[in-house]
Amino acid sequence: MSYRKMTEGDVVAIVRFLESYRSDENVIRWQDVEAFSKFTRQALNAHPKIKAAYRSAKDRLADARQVESSPAPVCGVSVELAEEIESLRKKIAVLENQQVLWRRRWYCIAYHIRQQGIQMFNVDRPVPIGSPPLSEKEVRRLLEDFDQDIPPVASHRSN
Repeated sequence: MSYRKMTEGDVVAIVRFLESYRSDENVIRWQDVEAFSKFTRQALNAHPKIKAAYRSAKDRLADARQVESSPAPVCGVSVELAEEIESLRKKIAVLENQQVLWRRRWYCIAYHIRQQGIQMFNVDRPVPIGSPPLSEKEVRRLLEDFDQDIPPVASHRSN
């Protein structure tokens, strides 16, 4: 196993591996991903993108097992196309769910910005001409808080 820090390039490669993963048994295990990536299960599972891709691969392979045991598709649709359609539907569902969570989070951010007396049109203004540009490192550091799992949105409860 590797002791180096996982880079964004590693994450992208692992997600691609998971999206294209095929096996004769239609099963995927963390050991398969560990063997490919040289990172531990814990390190892999700590990245939301990898975790989601792993779950999607498990679901896709489980569906493939189910398709193998089901009767032939109707209307001449190939098994591969049916699998691809189902995979795309699941990806769409995941993305729609993420969109809802992001909208909730940004609503909270906008609300609290306004509570501080800042108007959204001030936040969205272009950077003034002549301002010193932020370095790539500064931008990454500032946006790092937003590049995590989407936290649950607190709801108001009446006691």
